[in-house]
Amino acid sequence: KEKILAAKRAGIKTVILPKDNKDEVMEDLPPFVRKNLDLRFVEHIDEVFPIAIRDFEKLKKKTKKTKSRKKQTA
Repeated sequence: KEKILAAKRAGIKTVILPKDNKDEVMEDLPPFVRKNLDLRFVEHIDEVFPIAIRDFEKLKKKTKKTKSRKKQTA
């Protein structure tokens, strides 16, 4: 609850939270606090990146896997 309030005071508009905490968050935070906040509840870390990083899917497609180099011994 305190972290969500701090985020709101800091001007953060989107807050990502564990889905398991949804009932507690919705119960503890009055509607006027939730107003103008985009609360996103996720089950897995993979759900966070598209929310937190703009154009994540575009970046994901552009990123190439690099080949690992074998260490050369002298």
